[in-house]
Amino acid sequence: MSAKAFAVGFRVEHPQAMIDRIQYGPMAGKGLPPASYRLAARAPSGRGVYSFCMCPGGEVMNAASGEGQSTVNGMSARARNSGFGNSGVVASIAPAEFGQAGGEEGGPLAGIGFQEEIERRAFDRGGGGYGVPAANLLAFVRGKTLPPSPGRLLAPRVVPVDLRGILPGALEEDLRFGLLRFGGAMRGFLTPEATLYAVESRTSSPVRIERSNYESVTHKGLYPVGEGAGHAGGIVSSAVDGIRAALRILETYSS
Repeated sequence: MSAKAFAVGFRVEHPQAMIDRIQYGPMAGKGLPPASYRLAARAPSGRGVYSFCMCPGGEVMNAASGEGQSTVNGMSARARNSGFGNSGVVASIAPAEFGQAGGEEGGPLAGIGFQEEIERRAFDRGGGGYGVPAANLLAFVRGKTLPPSPGRLLAPRVVPVDLRGILPGALEEDLRFGLLRFGGAMRGFLTPEATLYAVESRTSSPVRIERSNYESVTHKGLYPVGEGAGHAGGIVSSAVDGIRAALRILETYSS
């Protein structure tokens, strides 16, 4: 196994009607489906900042899965009629940076240590009761503290906090730069009506199981595939990776 680059940040939520107006203009509200968006920027440091898993008409979900840790995710039901749209807004982080959050430096599990550390920070910032830390998007970008706008209610609760300092300083600054660029690309994106939730930390696996021709380099007959093995970054890419691995297995054992 080896440590692998991934991305972390926050999840941002806007009123869906606002996203529709930005994307559709005068056609908003005239029978078109809830609008989505895809945004990307490159910070002066070279770090990529991008939107991730945009959920039109969806919900921000409390996705905590470890004791004393907090993380969020997003989802849309089939009707996409929640009245809000949300998306991850994340920045890439390389294995060489994993020690910045006070976690382990080096080793194949260093990324998991980094991930757990920022989730513990989010948990502590939320008051230690599995509340979801949240802040006003515009205030975060401007380096100020304002209460979050009224968004969807999460279980068990949303806790208004200052999100600064949960992420490593350089990554936070690059994320702020990216959000400013997003505001230039989508006029109206930077609004006091938008809320940031912490922390989006499960974009992809921070560890990779090494393989050659889809087969493990250390365990013959084992084919590590998909997102959990560190070879894909989502549902579709995982499916494609699985299909290609299956074809490789058929080729190997039918000859």
